[in-house]
Amino acid sequence: MKDYIAYCGLDCEECEARLATIHNDDDLRVKVAGEWSELNGVDITPEMINCNGCRVDGVKTPYCDSLCPIRQCALKAGYETCGDCSEMETCEKVGMIISTNIDAFLNLKRRKKSYDEEPATVQMMHEYMEEQGYDLDITGQRLHHEIYLSDARKVTPEKLKTVIRHPIRKRGE
Repeated sequence: MKDYIAYCGLDCEECEARLATIHNDDDLRVKVAGEWSELNGVDITPEMINCNGCRVDGVKTPYCDSLCPIRQCALKAGYETCGDCSEMETCEKVGMIISTNIDAFLNLKRRKKSYDEEPATVQMMHEYMEEQGYDLDITGQRLHHEIYLSDARKVTPEKLKTVIRHPIRKRGE
């Protein structure tokens, strides 16, 4: 999993607080501080907007560092992200994020390694294809296809089903 996927599933690479930090952009810090102050009903100053990402070493906003209940829970439990927790989909803490942000939810579902076996599956397909006298025939018009038979938002990772299709041709044709 990318190091910049937060404990809650949000992508820190897209976070304006992180972008302000890595680009040393004070105007963006002012903007983020204003938005976050209004959103959270607290006074957040531009000086507080410094963060490298909640799962990587380095500076974090005061909220992310010590106040975020999601981060604190995952750290205490020893999880890489909330995606490691069996209670993720019923958790009130991370539910505040994943109930309204499908990308965060899917990032955490993917964390459970549901798609990690694809390279090994494709390798087995290619070995079988070669044993049977076929060659891979991927071109600009004949492409690799994935058909998702399950909805990652509704099915546990071990029950996800995907059809992987590769065009082939008989060797020598």
